[in-house]
Amino acid sequence: MTFKRDIEKDRARTNELMNRPADERAGQAGRRPNWLGHRGDGNAAIDALLLQGATLAELEQHRDVHTHLTHLRSEHGLHIDLRSGRYIFAAS
Repeated sequence: MTFKRDIEKDRARTNELMNRPADERAGQAGRRPNWLGHRGDGNAAIDALLLQGATLAELEQHRDVHTHLTHLRSEHGLHIDLRSGRYIFAAS
């Protein structure tokens, strides 16, 4: 996991990605490290899923999702919404 990040930059970059069309957001899935500095398949995959929106079951296929969601909130200052049963990054 990444620590001591620039929260404002992480929020701005995430918001920028969320404002892009869905197909462009989907292109983030294979990037390592990703825009949040995550390199591993589990955390980076969860980040990519949150750009599109994913169910808890989809997120849990990758690793301890609850720990990673807490990390995204505390270390990156990101907000995550639950909309129609899908978790997704929210504007922050």
